[in-house]
Amino acid sequence: LSYYAVVGGWCAAYLAEALMGEAASPDPEVLKMRFGELVSSGGRNIAWLFAFLAAVCLTAVFGVHRGIERLSTCLMPIFFLLMIGLAAYSLLLPGSEAGLAYLFQFSWSTVTPQAILNAMGFTFFSLSLGAGVLVTYGAYVNKSTRLPAAAMWVAILALQAAILAGLVIMPAVFAYGLEPDAGPGLVFITLPMIFAQLSGGSVVAVIFYFCLFVAALTSAVSLLEVAVAFLQNECRFSRRAAVFLCFAALFILGSVSALSFGPWSDCLIFGRSIFDFLDYVCTNFLMTINGLAVAFVVGWKAWPKAMKELSTCSPENGVVTKGTLSAIGFGLRWLAPLMVLASCWQGLEA
Repeated sequence: LSYYAVVGGWCAAYLAEALMGEAASPDPEVLKMRFGELVSSGGRNIAWLFAFLAAVCLTAVFGVHRGIERLSTCLMPIFFLLMIGLAAYSLLLPGSEAGLAYLFQFSWSTVTPQAILNAMGFTFFSLSLGAGVLVTYGAYVNKSTRLPAAAMWVAILALQAAILAGLVIMPAVFAYGLEPDAGPGLVFITLPMIFAQLSGGSVVAVIFYFCLFVAALTSAVSLLEVAVAFLQNECRFSRRAAVFLCFAALFILGSVSALSFGPWSDCLIFGRSIFDFLDYVCTNFLMTINGLAVAFVVGWKAWPKAMKELSTCSPENGVVTKGTLSAIGFGLRWLAPLMVLASCWQGLEA
């Protein structure tokens, strides 16, 4: 979550710059310098981190239904509509066909073990399967909800969001003859170069960074709910006290991560900055262990109870068949652990 908080602070900073018309520039050196100044400025980084965490915790204080659900109900449809609009805009650019070919052109030569591992890693981390988010939200699900269908919709919507993001970014990148970079370089350097060359690019920049901020905010709120729910249920904290404790801990940990790009950039742990080290440990060890634990507990130890929960649904939703239950059980017991371990091995080799 401290990773999301730091990156969310960057998104908030670029949204503010886009609103002032200063996010885009045709000069890549200017953009690199601007991004470097943002991440290396300890005070500025911490200030945006504080603002982003305050927005996240303010939402969490109101609970799942009054806070998180209302936020998602309002912002996610806006997010998808804006992304669809940006995708249409990107696809109409001259030369965007090369971006479509890059995204969707299929070749059997690309179906390699490494590509399959990359796909499994994307699935594992994009759905936060090792972070306890879905387990926590599952406690709030109505008893009449048909869980296999709900899980399928979660996967479908996550895939749609990923495809939309690709349609927004890649056609525009190829239309202007730029390299399809990844990570912060793509979002904070390559795309602002494109915005500077677009007609109405300042408006597009505002819309794009607003979408990015919404995505970071909703993801961070979901992750925070895991810790808040634990403190409420296991330690008997009130919701406000749990949120405040999480805010304090995250602000301290996030500040340490934010300073690792500037004043503490020389402080390395096993050759990695503090930010990269925490991200590496969380991604390759903590999430992996948690994912394996969930698969083991649900697939073996608590499978009778899990099977009963999966079978409980309202009459209008139909009945979960024995074949479906057997497939889910096999996946939890055998396929899920193998996929998690393979994804972990890939991350350790990277």
